[in-house]
Order: sequence, then C-alpha cells, then structure tokens
Amino acid sequence: MRFLVTGATGFVGSEFCELAQVRGHSLLRVSRRAPEVASAEVVVADLEAAPDLSAVLAGVDVVVHLAARVHSMREDADDLEVAYRAANTEVTRRLAEQAAAAGVRRFVFVSSIKAMAERSPGRALTEADAPAPEDPYGRSKLLAEQVLREVAEAHGMEWVVLRPTLVFGAGVGGNFARLLSLVDRGLPLPLGRAQALRSFINVWNFADLIERCCVHPAAAGQIFLAADCCLGTAELIRALGHVLQRPLRLLPVPMSWLDAWGRMLGMRGVVERLTGELRVDAGHAREVLGWQPRISLEDALQRTARAWREASGR
Repeated sequence: MRFLVTGATGFVGSEFCELAQVRGHSLLRVSRRAPEVASAEVVVADLEAAPDLSAVLAGVDVVVHLAARVHSMREDADDLEVAYRAANTEVTRRLAEQAAAAGVRRFVFVSSIKAMAERSPGRALTEADAPAPEDPYGRSKLLAEQVLREVAEAHGMEWVVLRPTLVFGAGVGGNFARLLSLVDRGLPLPLGRAQALRSFINVWNFADLIERCCVHPAAAGQIFLAADCCLGTAELIRALGHVLQRPLRLLPVPMSWLDAWGRMLGMRGVVERLTGELRVDAGHAREVLGWQPRISLEDALQRTARAWREASGR
C-alpha cells in the first residue's frame, strides 16, 4: 500500500515510517524542512500555509496524519484557541478535503487522549465516554476529529481516529525525559506517594497499532484509545531506576503538599500529570483489530533508557 505520512520526521512518525517500510509499504513523507539528502519520497510543505497537495495525493491509499501543534506547558501565542485550531483543526480539514478529492481510500488521524479527558473518574476510560477536553490543545484535536468525520462521510472516504495516552520510547522528550534525567542523577524525588494509575504506550507498539489501523478492514469508522500499560508514577520511577541501575530516593510527601507547591510555582499542570489518575481501556483495539502489544514494558524501558543515555553522552 502507498501511505502519505505527515509529521513523518517526528518522534512517532519516524518510528512508524521505519515499521511501514519494513512491512512493504511505500511512503511519501511530508516534512516542513528539506532533508539533508534530497529524496523523491519527501514532500517539503508547511501544512499551516495551506499547500495544495493534490498532485502528491494522487495514487495514495492511506493518509496518516501525525503532524500537529503539540501541547506545551509554556505557551507564547496570544490566542491559544486560534493558534491550536489553525494548526490542528483547519490543517486536518484541508488535508482531508484534498485527500477525499484525490480518491484516497482511508484517512488515519492521530489525535490525543486530551481530546477526551485530562483524568479518569476512578475507572478506566473507554471509547464510549463522552469527550470533555479542558484546554485549547484538546479542544482543537476533538474538533479535528469531528471535521474529519464530516469530510470523510460526505465524500465516501474511510476514517480512523487514534487517541494515544503518553507515548514514550527512544527520543522521547517532555516530562518523561526530565524524569529520566532526575532518576539517572539520583536526586531525591517527592513522589513516593504518587500511586494514582496512568496509562502509557511505547512508540514501537503505537507504530504497530497505527499500521494496523491503515490496513485492517474493520478499523474504518472507528475511534481507538491507545495504551499498552498502566502504572503509578512511583512505580514508573522504580522501573526507570531498575533499567538505569540507579538507587532511588523516593520521599513520601503528601499529595496535598505537592498540589500546593504546584499552585505556588505555577506548575499545577506538571504536578497533575505526575500524580493524577488517567487510565484507559484499550480493549476495543484488541477486540476489533486483533491487536496485541509486541514490545513488553521492560523491553521498552530498556530501549528508552539506552537511547537516552546515548543521546545525553552518559
């Protein structure tokens, strides 16, 4: 099959493209920047500038839309709602319209769990739960899902939506990378009582699930929550200490103290992501697609830690 992949050089996109090629698919990669070595398989385009991709979409079987303005704890846009909607919702609308006009059979959209919720209500979320995004990023992703469905159903194009939880793996950034650094440095961490469960998925399993959504007939018209493990922050830190072979100093600081510190330091969001519950049930993908995670949590953490140390020169 022939795929057009946006966000192809990103954290998830690069792993997905490598897997797709191994499995015999041909690829067109959409990138904002030209590669160091010119390639006919790379389309250089800024999707927010509304490029006309009609010509390159001809002959494409599946669009995999990974490119997005990602969520950041430090934002500088004057109007975040407008900025996120332009980058995530309107780009998706235009790309879906061009794909449908070009005769693309299926459009696979990688959304986010934040399009659905920031936390789980004492049980695992499922696809049946009503979405209730709480920030501009999550709202823009949910709107993008909705406009994709409208465009696809109006033109007879199949659609698939994936809502991943936190994705980790080789090259991961953000809070996960910061946690790796803190554990590797052996610093005491006030998270000994952070037991609330959170769902994760490693990048290798996620790439596999995306590819399954591209090719499986039953994926059409479905929304899938994506996760392959569930553990508390303290448990995750212990697992990272094990793979990094570092002693741990987890301090049993009350959660109420952490919450107060987060408020005072303007880091409430960071604290919530480390201590709040966000569990999902990924059984729908298993039942509908027959999907099973290929890479274990232990193996994924070993790969992640090894890549992080190589990149940081440790």
